[in-house]
Amino acid sequence: MRGLFIIICMLLLVSGCSVVDRIVTPKPWGLGDTPEGSEIFQKGWNDGCNSGLHVYGTARYRAAYDYYQDPELLENQEYYRAWKDAWTYCRWYAWNWVRPFSK
Repeated sequence: MRGLFIIICMLLLVSGCSVVDRIVTPKPWGLGDTPEGSEIFQKGWNDGCNSGLHVYGTARYRAAYDYYQDPELLENQEYYRAWKDAWTYCRWYAWNWVRPFSK
């Protein structure tokens, strides 16, 4: 009976880690927060950074983030510029600081 209780507890602990990983998206240490700006700028920055982490990050980042550009805001210069800057910054960060330490 005691062994069964320990096995059930271990299974719950292992499955709990998986659930937490899906709820909390991993963020590279030292990446920093979204710069201040308008709501459109911040949306562009977040979309661009998430896209960069998805494409150039490890398998964990590819699973947690998606490549995304808001089609309704692509004509907006502020959104597109923030997206492009964040894409460049976050993909560079992932390539230089995430991938080398994941091996």
